[in-house]
Amino acid sequence: MQYYMSSGCPRFSYLAFVDDVLIFVNGDKRAVVVLMALLREYEAVSGQAISPVQVRLLHRPSFPAARRRELAGAAAFLLAHPPFKYLGCPLTIGKRNMASFDPLIGRIFDRILG
Repeated sequence: MQYYMSSGCPRFSYLAFVDDVLIFVNGDKRAVVVLMALLREYEAVSGQAISPVQVRLLHRPSFPAARRRELAGAAAFLLAHPPFKYLGCPLTIGKRNMASFDPLIGRIFDRILG
């Protein structure tokens, strides 16, 4: 059996972990609206609830402020302000630098040495 997306559907990329999911969309309002409909359907089918206070929308720094607010309103989620941490790791947009990983590396060394 083969699965595919129809040509008219917004594309979503994601990373799934045990109890977390990162979903990436292109910033198009239609994609966010479709994603929200899918998440609501997931809630209805699974009986699980998505907590809006634990969800963040992360955007590139050059993304227009008015557009950020529009998408946050469509999704009913809060905006994240880069740099943002996920599971202790910095999530950055654009070029990464070693300094943003210093706290994580320090904790790893402390654990190894301590």
